[in-house]
Amino acid sequence: YLFSHVWGIKCGPNAATTFGNVMHTTIRQFISALRKGLRLSFEEVAAIFRREWTSAGFEDRHQEELYLTDGIEQLRAFYASSLAAPAHVIAQEKRFAIECDHGVELTGRMDQINRIAPGEVKPLLAGSRLPTFPIIIAFGSSIMGGHANVIHAYDEKTNAVSVMECWFPDPSADRNYTFSNAGGIPLFSRNSDGAPFKFKGAHLTRNLDYYSTRPLGGLLLIFPDPR
Repeated sequence: YLFSHVWGIKCGPNAATTFGNVMHTTIRQFISALRKGLRLSFEEVAAIFRREWTSAGFEDRHQEELYLTDGIEQLRAFYASSLAAPAHVIAQEKRFAIECDHGVELTGRMDQINRIAPGEVKPLLAGSRLPTFPIIIAFGSSIMGGHANVIHAYDEKTNAVSVMECWFPDPSADRNYTFSNAGGIPLFSRNSDGAPFKFKGAHLTRNLDYYSTRPLGGLLLIFPDPR
């Protein structure tokens, strides 16, 4: 990061990033075809993977062959689970920008956004359809309208998730603050001087039902890059 983004010194490719980029491109083309009603065979998906493949960044042919073999097996599992329970994909390669404090703008890209029903949350987290954690889950929030958390892990035995809650603590029960939604911007303001409430954020453990019982027009799960 220091070399590339701070000093502006371009680094060469490496095995992990090359592999991840090829997997990302292959899955994006496969899902894009499904959204258009085209069901590619696994042989066609594997052909995309091999077509997009590049030898850049691998130490030797042996390492490259190991990545190739692993990639095909990962795609085979993803292909089977995707066809067994097709996701309702509403967007791919969705860019976003968030205005933060001190004039900082956070920008990025969400690889894929899926809409799911409340009853599908637990099977998704427990099954093989989820590529990797963390994920972002959007859900209904009574007074704020909509909200999002980052889920880092799921314990199937206790039905509990480890999450990052950015809106913590909850000011809705604090009588020193009043909620307003002027101009469509939700805000808790201090009664004495109008200062906005400052959320500190926290890592929490919650029962999964906390989310599955609070649909936001159907829940949104934002998948990270499945590398």
